[in-house]
Amino acid sequence: MAGGRGESVNMKDEKTFKDIIVLGSGFSGSGAVFDYLAGRRDIADPLRGTEMNILQMPHGIFSFESAVYDSFFPPVATEFLNRLEWVLTRAAYPRGVLTRGSYLEAFIPEYRSFVKTYIDSITQIKYPFNYYYFFLGWPRWKCLCRNVVEHLTGKVTVNAQRAPVSRGEFHRLTRSFLKTLVNNASDSVSGTEGVVLDQAGSYWCPERSLAFFDDPYVIKVARDPRDQFVELKRFKGMKDVETFVDWYNTMMGFDRGSVSSYPERVLLVNFEDFVLDHEEEKGRLCAFLGIDSDVESEYSTSASVSNVGIYKNILTDYEKNYIVDNIINLNI
Repeated sequence: MAGGRGESVNMKDEKTFKDIIVLGSGFSGSGAVFDYLAGRRDIADPLRGTEMNILQMPHGIFSFESAVYDSFFPPVATEFLNRLEWVLTRAAYPRGVLTRGSYLEAFIPEYRSFVKTYIDSITQIKYPFNYYYFFLGWPRWKCLCRNVVEHLTGKVTVNAQRAPVSRGEFHRLTRSFLKTLVNNASDSVSGTEGVVLDQAGSYWCPERSLAFFDDPYVIKVARDPRDQFVELKRFKGMKDVETFVDWYNTMMGFDRGSVSSYPERVLLVNFEDFVLDHEEEKGRLCAFLGIDSDVESEYSTSASVSNVGIYKNILTDYEKNYIVDNIINLNI
């Protein structure tokens, strides 16, 4: 049975704007760059600081693309289409006692309708097929019931399957979907040079975001790992410096290249430089984005200065030295 077959998602406004994506690796200072951009009158913040994490979250858009198109297998395509629909729908929910969503519905009232249209559009066909892979995770009692029913009725249980559109069409439809979300946010983006989106991609492979936006610019923000360790201890349960260094070296080992190898649409910004040498770094950032550096922002470096060098009065000498001596490719 035919599905959406690549139908475009309806949009309120076809205007093309700069899609400015700010990425961090976890308390790496990306908030300072984001706040500077969001504080400018010529840059819109349609999600009001909420992360657009539907791309890189588990079972999100990136996961779907990798699982389905890099090694296509029909049952996997169905499974990950189901998971993608589930995680996009969950992103509508508020973050509360019973739900842990991103509450995108608060900023995009028609969000769930757009998700349904998007999933239908990237579904090329729907068809019945009895794949036994789907029963591998069932408990024994459920398998027994299924076998008894099939034995008594003489009918084989048939699963509803789905297959997606081509990879190129998936990219096109996803760009349309993301643009629809931005254009239909409660805060208007009309009359602006661009929009700034927080964490709409992965710090470790920033180039992945380039395929999903019409006019993308990606900014990676790095930070002194000593300060990053302090923040991760405070807020994320990182306990000892040895574990942190192992974590840091492992995570940064997945970074897909040096600064010189990034595409021209990807810029690396150092948090400390952005705060302490703000005018020069602001100029470099604006030149990269093609926007006027003289436009004022509500952001003030005074809000960030206190977060530079916090390790000095918090970490022990052993912790400071261990980080300096053991982190690979340290650049501080």
